[in-house]
Amino acid sequence: MLSSYKIEIHNNFDAHGHSHSKAASETAPFFFQKSWDISGQRNASIHHYEIVIPEDATPGKYHLLVYCTDAAGNETNIARNIILEKNRNNPG
Repeated sequence: MLSSYKIEIHNNFDAHGHSHSKAASETAPFFFQKSWDISGQRNASIHHYEIVIPEDATPGKYHLLVYCTDAAGNETNIARNIILEKNRNNPG
């Protein structure tokens, strides 16, 4: 039985060297991290609309990670490469 899960999205602009510095531009790397407690819930349907990407987020390569922790405290995760792009309907 799961007790919690966490979602994290962070940039992968510099292959995690974290030396990328943005000039005083109009963009900023996007970062999201949040955990949810689902202890004691069975067969829960989970729908989240909480991840809001700001308009000034820097497009590019990012990592999406999902961490799951069971009732015994064991954690596992899965990571995926994703790409954030400007909205083609609103290229602003």
